[in-house]
Amino acid sequence: MSAVLVMNKGWAPIEVWNLFKAVKSVYKGKAQIVDRHCNMYKWEEWVENWSDAKKIAENSFRSLHATNFTVAAPEVIILKEYNGYIHKSVKLTRRNVFVRDGGKCQYCGIKDGERNEKRELITLNVDHVIPQGQGGKTRWKNVVLACDDCNQSKGCRTPDQAGMVLKRKPFAPKWYHMHSNELNKTLTSWTNLFSEMYWNVGLEE
Repeated sequence: MSAVLVMNKGWAPIEVWNLFKAVKSVYKGKAQIVDRHCNMYKWEEWVENWSDAKKIAENSFRSLHATNFTVAAPEVIILKEYNGYIHKSVKLTRRNVFVRDGGKCQYCGIKDGERNEKRELITLNVDHVIPQGQGGKTRWKNVVLACDDCNQSKGCRTPDQAGMVLKRKPFAPKWYHMHSNELNKTLTSWTNLFSEMYWNVGLEE
C-alpha cells in the first residue's frame, strides 16, 4: 500500500503512514491533506475540489477509486493537534543496508540480480569500508553493499588502498530514507513541497 508523509502541526515531517491510516485520520478530522503547493484540505474539500484533484488523479501514479469517482491519493498530511516528534532509529541489519544503498554495489553501481560481463548472476554482500582486520567496526558509516567482483578486488584493503572509489559515502539513515525505494516519485514531490514550505509557510509561533 502507498505510503504518506506525516507532518506535525508545526510542518515538521515526523513519520510515514500507509495510505489507509492516513485517509482514515483525515476523514476523522484529525489531519488535513497538503498538496504540492502547501494548500491544506479537509477530506470533503479534497474530494470536492475537483479542478485540482482530478488533474492530480489523472497524472498521478497514486489514486483512490470509489464506485463513481477517482481522486488523487494524498502524498502528505498534516496533523491538526500533535506538535511533537517521533524519534526513530534505524536498526543496522543487512536488509536495511540493502534499502539504504538501493540494492546497488556502492563501488561499481551494478544492481542485485543483474548479470556481469561473464553473464554471471550478481549477488551483493555487506562490505566493511575499513576492513575489520584493520580495526573497522560494524557501523552504519563503515558498511556498504558490494558485489562479489568488487568485494574480491578490494579484499582486506580500504578503498584507497585498493584504488577504488565509493559511489556515495555511507551514512546512518533516518526513518524516511527507508521508504526511498518504494517512493521515488513521491519523494520528489515531498522535496518540492519542502521547497515551497521553506519560502511560504509562516514563521510566527
